[in-house]
Amino acid sequence: MKNAIDASRVSRLSRFSRLFINAIDIYRQEYDLYYVKNRSLYLDFKIFLRALCQLLLFKGR
Repeated sequence: MKNAIDASRVSRLSRFSRLFINAIDIYRQEYDLYYVKNRSLYLDFKIFLRALCQLLLFKGR
């Protein structure tokens, strides 16, 4: 009986994880679409500076 309870918890966790990952993918797609619609040297430079700051200040994941 304990294994059945553990299995149901795992399946709920995996369902939640998939929903969370799908939400992240949608969020990333919005950024990609924004970039494609508003491409410019200024936006590229802004992205580069943000990435550099995260790298130097160790704020990345």
